[in-house]
Amino acid sequence: MIALIFVHFSEEKKENYLKKFKKLLKRGGVIIFEAFSKEQIDIQKENPKSGGPKNAEMLFSKEELQTYFSGYEFEEFEDLITELSEGKYHQGKAAVIRFVARKPLN
Repeated sequence: MIALIFVHFSEEKKENYLKKFKKLLKRGGVIIFEAFSKEQIDIQKENPKSGGPKNAEMLFSKEELQTYFSGYEFEEFEDLITELSEGKYHQGKAAVIRFVARKPLN
């Protein structure tokens, strides 16, 4: 199992890291993911306390993640606006993507 929780990388590192995580995960393994979506840029303007990178390239879209993890079985996949209450720097309305996906057995 690999859990990626609010991991945000520069554009040049993002694809390489995601490829490495896919390679490290064993067949049938599960990846749990939660991070800010690209919509967070607009949400930050309304609610600066919600946090997240200010560079849109470091954020994710549902389509981007489905491409990176094509062939995986998505058990859950949410692209939503939610209320965060996670310490001083993640408060209030925020745009996040969450998923649980299983790596194919073959």
